Amino acid sequence: MDTSPSGLAADIAARTDVYFNRTRQVVERFGDRRVTYAVFLRRPVVSAPRLMLDWINEVAAARGTHFEINVTHPEGTWTGAGEPLVYISGSFSLLSDLETIMLQKIGPACVAAHNAYQMCLSLPGVAFWPMVPPSAALPHKKKALKALSAMPMMAPRIGMAARAAWAPCRTL
Repeated sequence: MDTSPSGLAADIAARTDVYFNRTRQVVERFGDRRVTYAVFLRRPVVSAPRLMLDWINEVAAARGTHFEINVTHPEGTWTGAGEPLVYISGSFSLLSDLETIMLQKIGPACVAAHNAYQMCLSLPGVAFWPMVPPSAALPHKKKALKALSAMPMMAPRIGMAARAAWAPCRTL
């Protein structure tokens, strides 16, 4: 997505369902109201709202407004089906066209977090390679490196920096 204000607006319009684009036009024509969106998923998930929250704050800044955001389930917590993860309040005209993209940003992240959690429960003693760049690993932590180097590897040895990214599968 283009992050310039005009590029962001074009990206939102292009990726938003026609119904929500028309809703925004109608609300702007006949009068705006303050609304609160309850963002929820229809299945149990692990809360992972950060991508959506970062994006919604970027959009608010580009639109010169502020949305009141109340996270009811912090990142990494289990959430039941239909339970609101986040409440977002603000201008209906400024929020209505964001619904599709908000759900696209929060849904897959929460489902993936839930699936990873379930995988870790099923395979508690299995090592996995988290997809982090070597620069995000812990090369300066000698104790962590020693523990990681003693782990059986599931891939060819590819150097200490990459090996630091290996970690045992843990539950949340």
